[in-house]
Amino acid sequence: MFTDRQRLLAVACLTGGGLALELALTRLLATRFYPPYVFAVLSLAVLGIGLGAGLAARWPAVVSSERIPPMMMMAALSGALVIALILRAKEFTDLWLFSSLALPYAASGMALATIFRERAAQSPRWYMADLCGAGLGVGWSYRRCNGWAW
Repeated sequence: MFTDRQRLLAVACLTGGGLALELALTRLLATRFYPPYVFAVLSLAVLGIGLGAGLAARWPAVVSSERIPPMMMMAALSGALVIALILRAKEFTDLWLFSSLALPYAASGMALATIFRERAAQSPRWYMADLCGAGLGVGWSYRRCNGWAW
């Protein structure tokens, strides 16, 4: 269905988008609410990735390679939903809003853990795509966020 090159590009886009979202959320929370909320983005991103990877390891039959594209789509859509929720929020005190920060990262953690599990023999190539995508995502997001005025 997909070539290896397309899958590597998808991994790079997933990790680049995850880090771009993380940078955008830190800037958004620091300007909309208070700078101490930035720790929440960093902590909940790591928590979400860990939870997603844990779910993929615990239930490998449920989280299979056929479900990687929907997991990637869920990561993208939940990232957009989180930003929309934060923009509409008056205060950052609701637990559901706070915990929703982990959703996009849980979906990407499930997708990445499944990819690395099923392609363990080629993990250096996949890890290179992961790191290149993350670097490009940070670079792009940093340049874009500096031009935004919240």
